[in-house]
Amino acid sequence: MPKEEKDKNQEVFDQAFGSLLNTEPENNIEQEPETPLEEALFGPPEEHVPLTEKEWAAAAENYIPPSVSDEHWEQFAARPPIPPLDREQEARAVQLGLQELRKMKEYTHYIYQHMTKEFKAIYVTYPLLLEGKYEDVYAGAHKDIMDTIEDLEHLIAGDIDAVQAVKNDFKLFQQFEEQRLSLLYKIIDFYNKKLL
Repeated sequence: MPKEEKDKNQEVFDQAFGSLLNTEPENNIEQEPETPLEEALFGPPEEHVPLTEKEWAAAAENYIPPSVSDEHWEQFAARPPIPPLDREQEARAVQLGLQELRKMKEYTHYIYQHMTKEFKAIYVTYPLLLEGKYEDVYAGAHKDIMDTIEDLEHLIAGDIDAVQAVKNDFKLFQQFEEQRLSLLYKIIDFYNKKLL
């Protein structure tokens, strides 16, 4: 290959690719500062300004929780609040209440079993005439009683979310919470009088 042609090729090559082969870094390239992924997705974080106690009181003054209707909230706010129990008293009331409910559940079950057993053993007409109807009515009532006792166990234990009525309508949570505290006070009061 002649030298002129080589020089011409080299010149064309340098024009086309010379900037890529330049070893000196170019300082005129501007890079955007890297933004955190969270900020890129959700925007800049909101500035958190702590509220003073007066601002909190003013904001909470007319607050009505969305879970209760106005009339229920007004009734609740109009009643004097029941003072909370200390941990010992609450534990004692819960223990006594659950113990009583367990005994009632056992006794109800025992009565149901005993009655049906006795009816079958003593009366010949029971299996012939009444057993089917009796089982339908009494078994249904027995199941309802057991479900009610189970709900009351949840109420006394403080698992108000597990009470069937609250599962169906969460607006009742506040009322059940208040009834629970009242019930625990009555249990303690009853047993205190019983010990005197």
